[in-house]
Amino acid sequence: MMTYLKHVGNFKHSELKSKKFEDIQAMYEKIKRSDEDFIAIGSVEDDRLIKRMNKKDSSKGEEIKQELKKKSKEEVIKKEENTKRESTRDAVINIDEMLSEFDREDLDLLI
Repeated sequence: MMTYLKHVGNFKHSELKSKKFEDIQAMYEKIKRSDEDFIAIGSVEDDRLIKRMNKKDSSKGEEIKQELKKKSKEEVIKKEENTKRESTRDAVINIDEMLSEFDREDLDLLI
């Protein structure tokens, strides 16, 4: 096990020397599992995984497109609301300016 860990797991002898057998065995099993799970490029299983990943990517792409459409609609609505607020604010400012310039003589002329 120690030889395997030194060569495959890139451990040094001094690192393994200070560990208990159970710890070394756990490290060995972990590296051995990763070696067993390895899938060679171009194998049949690799092709299956690639197809499965492409299906997931295409469905995610559709979800992203839908989210972008929703966001663009929301942005348009927000812009319209901001425009309405600005026009209302401008109207209030105009009325405020007119009232500040309104004096007693103007009131007499209206009556």
